[in-house]
Amino acid sequence: MGLLRLLVSGAVQAKASALVAGFARVCPAPEKAPRNVTAKAVEKALDELYLEAGRFAREQKLGVLRRAAFAKLIQNELIGLGYPVDLVTKVVNALTVNALVGKPVHIPEANKKD
Repeated sequence: MGLLRLLVSGAVQAKASALVAGFARVCPAPEKAPRNVTAKAVEKALDELYLEAGRFAREQKLGVLRRAAFAKLIQNELIGLGYPVDLVTKVVNALTVNALVGKPVHIPEANKKD
């Protein structure tokens, strides 16, 4: 964790925590989930996470190393809340590809109307 603290500011750490907290409100970790969460709610929460993370990275003009550190902070937060490691790996990989690398990508599945 020491290297991460050198790479990112407190604002980046706070944003990672806030993004994960927002996701966890909608989609609690499986063992902490008091109710069933619909697939649509999960898609919407993931879309929001990806869009907000990408927007923040662009606004803060995070370079490659700081974007990687930002993704790692999000990963650590998710694991710390009790999400399964395999799920966290998939979420962080998608976050990295969709939001933190290159141009912003629209995720149409999350915005479909039934």
